[in-house]
Amino acid sequence: MTRAAAADFAERLIVRGAGEPLLLVHGALADGRIWQPVVERLAAHFQVHVFTQRYFGPGAELGAPPLDPPFGYQTHARDLQAVLHRLALRHGAPAHVLGWSYGADVGLLAATMDGAPPLRSVILYEPGRHQHLIEAGPLQRYADDAARLFGPLFGAVQRGEPLARCVEMLIDGSGGRQGCFAAQPPWIRQIELDNAATVPHQLQQPASREVTRADLQRLACPVVLGRGARTAELFAVATDGLAQALPGARHEVLDDAGHLLPLEQPQRFAQWVLDGLAAVRA
Repeated sequence: MTRAAAADFAERLIVRGAGEPLLLVHGALADGRIWQPVVERLAAHFQVHVFTQRYFGPGAELGAPPLDPPFGYQTHARDLQAVLHRLALRHGAPAHVLGWSYGADVGLLAATMDGAPPLRSVILYEPGRHQHLIEAGPLQRYADDAARLFGPLFGAVQRGEPLARCVEMLIDGSGGRQGCFAAQPPWIRQIELDNAATVPHQLQQPASREVTRADLQRLACPVVLGRGARTAELFAVATDGLAQALPGARHEVLDDAGHLLPLEQPQRFAQWVLDGLAAVRA
């Protein structure tokens, strides 16, 4: 797919419900199908739009890195901006954006870099990037946990281990326990395995523009942030750091929840989204 084709995403969205547009942005090892149970709950309140990001999804053509345009944060953010601009034209009004994990990072960059469309709100569950962090303590905690989560995965990819094993390692690490991948319903495991070829690209993506604190200070729309109380340190530090940099944002730590909350408890996750949007509207 060429960069010019990015605007076509808006013509191929899966759409459910009626009301204000709400665009869902999936994370790594996923595609638009992963949102199905969440969409069922949100579609009673919003017109929910779901799309699969470039290079994700069954049948995506991925060769060896690098790809053109490169697989990564900045390419996906530009694609997302194209979708959001098309939605704004179609509806005559801005959309809400909901991102989870890598999708939260993509959504935040799309909302803050040049070319950003107007937005009703940005809802982020457990973003994973760290460039907004400035204090030594949180930065060290982030680095230590990143080494724990991704060090073994880098080694497995470099050794040429089966990509299915790499998927299992990433899901177990993100979920915070061994056996997390195996315990998931078969349809979720299949989606993750369908996206296994993205793992080397995810790990080897080129350097890109990052979201700085100055960018965050220019963000004009309401922001809703959330993370689980038992999530990995990396996601906790990244999310809490955003809350510190955005003192006007709504920030919630959900009891007995982790990084995989949208998959493990989709109804609860959807209710968190609805509660957050109701709060910022009020």
